[in-house]
Amino acid sequence: LRYEGEVVPSIFSLDIDDLVVYLGTFSKTFCPGMRIGWVAANEKILEKYTLVKQSADLHSNSVAQRQLSLFLNQYDFNEHISKLVDLYKVKRDVMFDAIEAFFPKEVKCSKPEGGLFLWVELPEKINTREMFINAIEAGVAYVPGDSFFPNSNQSNGMRLNFSNVSVDEIRLGMKTLGKLIENYK
Repeated sequence: LRYEGEVVPSIFSLDIDDLVVYLGTFSKTFCPGMRIGWVAANEKILEKYTLVKQSADLHSNSVAQRQLSLFLNQYDFNEHISKLVDLYKVKRDVMFDAIEAFFPKEVKCSKPEGGLFLWVELPEKINTREMFINAIEAGVAYVPGDSFFPNSNQSNGMRLNFSNVSVDEIRLGMKTLGKLIENYK
């Protein structure tokens, strides 16, 4: 899901020694919540993955795999991705613009060239895990940043997702979150 910028080749595509393992999922491109992943690797490594998989569980979700297979055989997946890119780029831009409009000026926000999330850093004295309860009560959710730094005390970050809400909900959510941040300053 790349909205702009140069296409970056995968490490797998650059591997000349057949050592790279390439992992992927359809959960962000086919159906959120449908956890179907894939592995591309040399045969010896795939055999090890198969053994680990068989020891971890006895069965995969064959109904979901069949649904995905039917979709891939009946529809143009690249066209589907193009539609998602068009949709999510608008939502990313709306969220980024709303953050610039409603958040305090000292807040830093990424504008990624792809993906489904923005990374936001608040002033250091604001703990996003503590603020999270107030955000939920106000109808806004995010992932507190300390979840992404298990060996760090960085508690002022948050990850925001723009994929599953309308542009009006994004604007309202960022306005609400901006007010909460102002109250924590």
